[in-house]
Amino acid sequence: MRFKATSLAFLGFLACSGLVGALAPARAAPSEYAAGTRPISQEEYRQDFDFLVEQLEARHPDPFAVTSKAAFVARLNALIDKVDEQDSFTNMMDLRVIVASLGDSHTSVGFYDAIFERGAFPMEFAWFGEDLRIIGAEKEFSEFLGARLDAINAHDIKTVRDQLATLVPPQDTGFARKRVPWMMRHIGLHHYIGTAKGSSAVWTMTTLSGQQVTVTIPASVLGDEEADLNYLSDQIDHPTWINSNEDRLDVMFRDILFPDGVYLVHYNSACGRELQERFRDPTTAKNYPLFSEFSDRIIRTLKDKDVKAMIFDVRANSGGSSPQGTRLAEEIAALPDENQPGSIYVAVGDQTFSAAIINAMNFNQTLGAQFIGTTSGGKANHFGEVRMFVLPNSGIELPHSTRYFEYVEGEGGSIVPDIYSPESIDDMLAGRDAVVESVRKQVAQR
Repeated sequence: MRFKATSLAFLGFLACSGLVGALAPARAAPSEYAAGTRPISQEEYRQDFDFLVEQLEARHPDPFAVTSKAAFVARLNALIDKVDEQDSFTNMMDLRVIVASLGDSHTSVGFYDAIFERGAFPMEFAWFGEDLRIIGAEKEFSEFLGARLDAINAHDIKTVRDQLATLVPPQDTGFARKRVPWMMRHIGLHHYIGTAKGSSAVWTMTTLSGQQVTVTIPASVLGDEEADLNYLSDQIDHPTWINSNEDRLDVMFRDILFPDGVYLVHYNSACGRELQERFRDPTTAKNYPLFSEFSDRIIRTLKDKDVKAMIFDVRANSGGSSPQGTRLAEEIAALPDENQPGSIYVAVGDQTFSAAIINAMNFNQTLGAQFIGTTSGGKANHFGEVRMFVLPNSGIELPHSTRYFEYVEGEGGSIVPDIYSPESIDDMLAGRDAVVESVRKQVAQR
């Protein structure tokens, strides 16, 4: 299995999708209607919504911790009153906003089939500070790689960002930042929030040379894995970003020991061959790297080399299954003092989510690791361990949490790094990793 590669920011989401209830199920076989968009009657919606409340109460550990049941049901009833006036896609998206009000980023309306069916712009985006920039584009638009997005159809990009963020829990700004780059490219979501009509949009952007340009870009019905994009990282020798000649599965786990003793460990997905064989698809498991080999290599490096500082990098890790990462932290903690790294850091960022959050907390609490990078996409305390049910009439899929994970006292929001180290577009273009450079500087000053 070989995918067109992209920035590491999207690896975890794609490489381990479907494992233990991931957020983006594989696309179903073609049918007359995408999942959740079959037209049904008002009474059938009423039955579905009653079933939704009943199942959440039965399956979720605390579904109304943020929004009361009365408020939630009131919003469902308000939607029932207008379902006959809207198409089924709009009804499904309205339901997604209502479910998002529960405040659980693992409990949502599965809208992927319907979104993929409507098409995506042939670009990929990533945050650099507060700027959303193009990091991948089809050849026809590759001259805009690195450009900052300013507007879509004359709608200021910050306004568009805030409108898209209504599709995820409003209390979870870290998760919204994680999801906006992916949502920005899907035209069906722009149709819903009113920032696009038809099959194309007019994008206003500022290129790397500082020139503001306006270009009309059509959406394609190709899925994320099928888009043949050129990447900004193809032009750069960078220790973290990968290029389109690299296999995503090959770089799921990667480690680099620099000459100054800084050991960079990329844990880009909480997945691997062992988990693929057990939970997902044994027939494709051989394409995945063995986590056990990766873990053994890390332990061997710590035993055999003079590691001044270790960076456990989960900036690209959007989750999967946490126990293997937990065991790695415990194995490192069990090493003799002479084999311990001089210092340990956990690199986090807006794509750090779910199982990656658990493993980041493991390294922090078991090994005393400092957090470095930018605010995480997931929360330290969070609902998780996802399962799914389907509304009987509409076919709308409802992934939902079944467990609460608590690692810190209080609310336990997104992980805020001890050392704030964002990557700028200038850093990327120069082949610098801001996190690595920060740690190397600290090592040199000892």
